[in-house]
Amino acid sequence: MYQGLSGNLPVSLSFTNLTSGNNQTLKIGDKWAIEVHGNSGWAVTVTGSKNGQPFTFPPMGTIDANGIFRLEGSVLPDQVGTWVETWLVGGVQAGVLIFTVVPAPAPQTAPPPPQTSNYVPTEQPPAMSMSLPNIPTWLLLAGGVGALLLIGGRR
Repeated sequence: MYQGLSGNLPVSLSFTNLTSGNNQTLKIGDKWAIEVHGNSGWAVTVTGSKNGQPFTFPPMGTIDANGIFRLEGSVLPDQVGTWVETWLVGGVQAGVLIFTVVPAPAPQTAPPPPQTSNYVPTEQPPAMSMSLPNIPTWLLLAGGVGALLLIGGRR
Protein backbone atom coordinates (compact mmCIF):
# COMPACT_ATOMS: atom_id res chain seq x y z
CA MET A 1 0.00 0.00 0.00
CA TYR A 2 1.26 3.45 -0.91
CA GLN A 3 0.25 6.63 0.93
CA GLY A 4 0.38 10.40 0.48
CA LEU A 5 -1.75 13.30 1.74
CA SER A 6 -4.63 14.90 -0.10
CA GLY A 7 -6.77 17.53 1.61
CA ASN A 8 -8.15 16.19 4.88
CA LEU A 9 -7.72 12.50 4.07
CA PRO A 10 -4.58 10.52 3.39
CA VAL A 11 -4.48 9.11 -0.14
CA SER A 12 -3.45 5.52 -0.69
CA LEU A 13 -3.15 2.98 -3.47
CA SER A 14 -3.32 -0.79 -3.25
CA PHE A 15 -2.82 -3.25 -6.08
CA THR A 16 -3.62 -6.97 -5.88
CA ASN A 17 -3.08 -9.80 -8.37
CA LEU A 18 -6.28 -11.73 -7.62
CA THR A 19 -5.10 -14.80 -9.56
CA SER A 20 -1.66 -15.56 -8.11
CA GLY A 21 -1.02 -12.89 -5.47
CA ASN A 22 2.25 -12.00 -7.25
CA ASN A 23 1.99 -8.21 -7.69
CA GLN A 24 5.35 -7.86 -9.45
CA THR A 25 4.82 -10.38 -12.27
CA LEU A 26 1.46 -10.88 -13.95
CA LYS A 27 0.55 -13.33 -16.70
CA ILE A 28 -1.95 -12.90 -19.50
CA GLY A 29 -5.37 -13.75 -18.08
CA ASP A 30 -4.49 -12.86 -14.46
CA LYS A 31 -7.24 -10.91 -12.70
CA TRP A 32 -6.27 -7.79 -10.72
CA ALA A 33 -7.80 -5.08 -8.52
CA ILE A 34 -6.69 -1.53 -7.74
CA GLU A 35 -8.13 0.44 -4.85
CA VAL A 36 -7.45 4.15 -4.32
CA HIS A 37 -8.48 6.05 -1.19
CA GLY A 38 -8.85 9.83 -0.98
CA ASN A 39 -11.27 12.77 -0.81
CA SER A 40 -14.75 12.16 -2.17
CA GLY A 41 -15.26 13.60 -5.65
CA TRP A 42 -11.57 13.98 -6.46
CA ALA A 43 -10.35 12.71 -9.84
CA VAL A 44 -8.17 9.62 -10.10
CA THR A 45 -5.58 9.81 -12.89
CA VAL A 46 -2.65 7.67 -14.04
CA THR A 47 0.57 8.49 -15.89
CA GLY A 48 3.54 6.26 -16.54
CA SER A 49 5.34 4.16 -19.09
CA LYS A 50 5.21 0.77 -20.75
CA ASN A 51 8.59 -0.55 -21.90
CA GLY A 52 9.97 2.98 -21.42
CA GLN A 53 7.33 4.60 -23.66
CA PRO A 54 5.38 7.27 -21.73
CA PHE A 55 1.59 7.30 -21.59
CA THR A 56 -1.19 9.25 -19.94
CA PHE A 57 -4.63 7.72 -19.52
CA PRO A 58 -7.77 9.82 -19.49
CA PRO A 59 -9.13 10.27 -15.92
CA MET A 60 -9.94 6.82 -14.51
CA GLY A 61 -12.87 8.07 -12.40
CA THR A 62 -13.52 9.81 -9.11
CA ILE A 63 -13.36 8.87 -5.46
CA ASP A 64 -16.86 7.88 -4.25
CA ALA A 65 -18.72 9.17 -1.16
CA ASN A 66 -16.97 6.51 0.95
CA GLY A 67 -13.54 7.80 -0.11
CA ILE A 68 -12.81 4.81 -2.40
CA PHE A 69 -12.18 4.28 -6.11
CA ARG A 70 -11.95 0.60 -7.15
CA LEU A 71 -11.03 -0.82 -10.52
CA GLU A 72 -10.83 -4.50 -11.53
CA GLY A 73 -9.80 -6.19 -14.73
CA SER A 74 -7.69 -8.89 -16.31
CA VAL A 75 -4.40 -8.82 -18.18
CA LEU A 76 -4.70 -8.83 -21.98
CA PRO A 77 -2.13 -10.10 -24.53
CA ASP A 78 -1.27 -6.57 -25.74
CA GLN A 79 -0.19 -5.62 -22.20
CA VAL A 80 2.99 -7.76 -22.16
CA GLY A 81 5.92 -5.63 -20.99
CA THR A 82 7.30 -3.65 -18.06
CA TRP A 83 4.99 -1.03 -16.57
CA VAL A 84 5.58 1.94 -14.28
CA GLU A 85 2.34 3.67 -13.22
CA THR A 86 1.97 6.79 -11.05
CA TRP A 87 -1.54 7.07 -9.59
CA LEU A 88 -2.80 10.52 -8.54
CA VAL A 89 -5.83 11.65 -6.51
CA GLY A 90 -6.71 15.28 -7.06
CA GLY A 91 -3.21 15.78 -8.46
CA VAL A 92 -1.54 14.30 -5.35
CA GLN A 93 0.50 11.13 -5.79
CA ALA A 94 -1.23 8.16 -4.17
CA GLY A 95 1.45 5.66 -5.20
CA VAL A 96 3.63 4.14 -7.91
CA LEU A 97 3.15 0.64 -9.30
CA ILE A 98 6.01 -1.19 -11.02
CA PHE A 99 5.22 -4.58 -12.53
CA THR A 100 5.91 -6.83 -15.50
CA VAL A 101 3.37 -8.65 -17.64
CA VAL A 102 4.64 -11.90 -19.17
CA PRO A 103 2.99 -14.19 -21.70
CA ALA A 104 1.01 -17.05 -20.24
CA PRO A 105 2.93 -20.34 -20.36
CA ALA A 106 2.04 -22.60 -23.24
CA PRO A 107 -0.46 -25.27 -22.24
CA GLN A 108 1.07 -28.64 -21.50
CA THR A 109 0.34 -31.12 -24.24
CA ALA A 110 0.49 -34.87 -23.96
CA PRO A 111 3.29 -36.53 -25.92
CA PRO A 112 2.13 -38.14 -29.14
CA PRO A 113 1.28 -41.83 -28.90
CA PRO A 114 4.00 -44.25 -30.07
CA GLN A 115 3.99 -44.97 -33.77
CA THR A 116 2.32 -48.24 -34.65
CA SER A 117 2.04 -49.91 -37.98
CA ASN A 118 -1.34 -50.11 -39.59
CA TYR A 119 0.00 -52.24 -42.45
CA VAL A 120 -2.62 -54.51 -43.92
CA PRO A 121 -1.48 -56.64 -46.84
CA THR A 122 -3.57 -56.05 -49.93
CA GLU A 123 -3.20 -59.61 -51.17
CA GLN A 124 -3.33 -62.71 -49.04
CA PRO A 125 -0.99 -65.57 -49.93
CA PRO A 126 -2.80 -68.52 -51.44
CA ALA A 127 -4.00 -70.95 -48.83
CA MET A 128 -2.67 -74.46 -49.04
CA SER A 129 -5.58 -76.76 -48.86
CA MET A 130 -6.51 -80.00 -50.40
CA SER A 131 -10.00 -81.17 -50.83
CA LEU A 132 -11.15 -84.51 -51.96
CA PRO A 133 -13.99 -84.88 -54.36
CA ASN A 134 -17.33 -85.68 -52.85
CA ILE A 135 -16.82 -89.47 -52.70
CA PRO A 136 -18.55 -91.60 -50.06
CA THR A 137 -16.22 -92.94 -47.38
CA TRP A 138 -17.21 -96.60 -47.99
CA LEU A 139 -16.16 -96.30 -51.62
CA LEU A 140 -12.74 -94.88 -50.67
CA LEU A 141 -12.21 -97.72 -48.20
CA ALA A 142 -13.24 -100.33 -50.75
CA GLY A 143 -10.85 -98.83 -53.31
CA GLY A 144 -8.01 -98.88 -50.78
CA VAL A 145 -8.64 -102.54 -49.90
CA GLY A 146 -8.82 -103.39 -53.60
CA ALA A 147 -5.51 -101.67 -54.27
CA LEU A 148 -3.87 -103.60 -51.45
CA LEU A 149 -5.14 -106.89 -52.83
CA LEU A 150 -3.85 -106.06 -56.27
CA ILE A 151 -0.44 -105.07 -54.99
CA GLY A 152 -0.31 -107.98 -52.60
CA GLY A 153 -1.33 -110.42 -55.36
CA ARG A 154 1.64 -109.57 -57.55
CA ARG A 155 4.20 -110.85 -55.15
